[in-house]
Amino acid sequence: MVIRFGSARSSEDAASCLVTSLRADDAYLRQIAAASLTELESAEVESEIESVLETADEDTEVHALASFVQSALQNTAAGEKELVEYTHVVEPSDYETANE
Repeated sequence: MVIRFGSARSSEDAASCLVTSLRADDAYLRQIAAASLTELESAEVESEIESVLETADEDTEVHALASFVQSALQNTAAGEKELVEYTHVVEPSDYETANE
């Protein structure tokens, strides 16, 4: 299946396909689908993830992956991103002066 991410409809189709993949037999596909869902707009994913959480048994990997996606979307929406500051240094002494 090929999905182009250009229109609202194709993004919704992608989200739907990825959510369906959370129930796939292949564990690797389930993990890739969950990770990919966290990269989409939360509005496109939230209702489908809620549906999965309501229908999947709590002790299954499907439920765990859906919970992971929901948590990741909520953290992104809240702006809780980890920031890393990079400092270019040529000599060790450059690092010491950059951190003062």
